[in-house]
Amino acid sequence: FKTVRQCISMRPASVLSPVRCGVNWFRKATRRCLVAFAAAPSNRAIRLSFENPKSDTAQPLPAGTVRLYGPDSSGAQQFLGEDRVGDIPIGDDVKLNAGKAFDVRVFRHQSDFRRQDRNKFEAAYEIVLVNDGTKVETVKIVEAVPGDWRLMDSDQPHTRENNQAVWRITVPAKGKAGFTYRVAVRN
Repeated sequence: FKTVRQCISMRPASVLSPVRCGVNWFRKATRRCLVAFAAAPSNRAIRLSFENPKSDTAQPLPAGTVRLYGPDSSGAQQFLGEDRVGDIPIGDDVKLNAGKAFDVRVFRHQSDFRRQDRNKFEAAYEIVLVNDGTKVETVKIVEAVPGDWRLMDSDQPHTRENNQAVWRITVPAKGKAGFTYRVAVRN
């Protein structure tokens, strides 16, 4: 699996990281997992999400404990965490809380704020990503900006998805990466 981490910063941040899950019924589900953590630089909760897809051979997933496993540096399977789920109908998403993440930290600093009038303001932010892991990580930063907004300046390329500003930043192993941006908001 290719590792992609996703962070949402104006609200809690998320990290997207595919993980192999150690349950038999999971093989029938899509192998897309979401690892989420809070934007503050602290130990982040790992949240995984996947879909029980609709297909000719689809089955509802039974309630129970889901145990998650992933390879360590030598390739041996290691226990990553577990969570309990309720019955999952065909086509529904499954969301798991499986532990804490420690290798990628995100620091977000508001460097400027200017209120233009009662309904308009500009804000500038600096995002710094620190990777304490031994592998290069691709981090997807998603800024959920409230109201009608326009990105005025950014020193990294971005896209607009679902009315959110999105950046994909590569963070070197044992290294840092970051960017700044300025946004104008009208409520």
